[in-house]
Amino acid sequence: MNAVRLTQKSAEAIRSAQQIAQEYGNPQIEQVHLLWALLQDSEGLIPQLLSGMGVTVPSLEAAVKNLLERQPRVSSSGHEAGKIYISAETEKALNRAEKIAGEMKDEYTSVEHLFLGLLETAGRELGSIFSEYRITKERALQALLLRMFTTGEPLVREISATDLRVPLDGQDVSFKNFTLTWPSNTPLKYGLSLDKLSLPTALVERESGLSLPGLPALVLDAKLDFAAQGNGGMHEQGTISAQNLGALEYDFVISGGATPASPQALFASALSDVRLKYTDQRLTAYLVSNVVPVAQAATPTLKAAIAQFCSGDSPENAALRGALETFATSPGVLEVRSKPGKSFRLFEAAGALAGGNPAALFSVTAQPGKKSLEEQINALKAGGAPAAQ
Repeated sequence: MNAVRLTQKSAEAIRSAQQIAQEYGNPQIEQVHLLWALLQDSEGLIPQLLSGMGVTVPSLEAAVKNLLERQPRVSSSGHEAGKIYISAETEKALNRAEKIAGEMKDEYTSVEHLFLGLLETAGRELGSIFSEYRITKERALQALLLRMFTTGEPLVREISATDLRVPLDGQDVSFKNFTLTWPSNTPLKYGLSLDKLSLPTALVERESGLSLPGLPALVLDAKLDFAAQGNGGMHEQGTISAQNLGALEYDFVISGGATPASPQALFASALSDVRLKYTDQRLTAYLVSNVVPVAQAATPTLKAAIAQFCSGDSPENAALRGALETFATSPGVLEVRSKPGKSFRLFEAAGALAGGNPAALFSVTAQPGKKSLEEQINALKAGGAPAAQ
């Protein structure tokens, strides 16, 4: 480990671990000494993270103290005074902490990296304590991410993973790259990107109940960005695309929800400046053919539903209905925008839609695709893939 790259707090923790080993007459700095040093900073990050994970810190301290007191001791005559060495396990933890800092794009190794290094390399006895208290790297990272909301500076500015495969029900789910960026807390700003998330078609069909003939895998890409607004709102925008199926671009401002993660807050929040742009390739054909198996009946069935959905007799509803019918006939590009300067809550949107008056909140434009919906469905049933729109 490069000592020059330690933060002040992490350097203090390592020095404290050395002092603890000396006080207990232990010949080496073990992982338990380092953990005990991290726990003894009661106002420090690690006890706060553990509390955030639901760990009863005093109980954990008692277990660690018990392990500490069972470490081998040597008499003062048994080793040279003032000489104490780092054990191989502790060295492994320190080196792993340095690598974790690099993976998180942090210039210096800080106490959270030391803690994660211990979690990844814990020996048998310390690992048993971590297991008993359900302290895992995954839960620690979740606690770190949650803390990012409440600190002045982000603890982690970037987390990324590449080329991962996860077995699921006997099949591999994989992705090329996942990245979380967190450049700022004041104002809050963060982003997520996901490249080539590949889900086997058989798995998607089984879980969704859909039939997706001719699709070898569902491959998704996503780029999502979030930025706080001065009025307490959150500006959210991004793109989610499914290879050879379609892509959705979205952009909106959401405000008024105290805890956005809860359904209650979502319904209490107000939406404004909404823009949705969907570019279809063949997703519409797949979805509609699962509901309306006869290709010739697909567009008439959709148009009947659109007529009910846009039953209001205003010119705006007529224009909106015409755009939706264009898309239903030849799926291409569909763009939805909220009324300029108007905010609304989800229950208000639901009321407008149920009342046949979506134009009260939205305007819709459409560009037809090159092939009709009927042609696309027939191509799917024939075993071929329609050309991209």
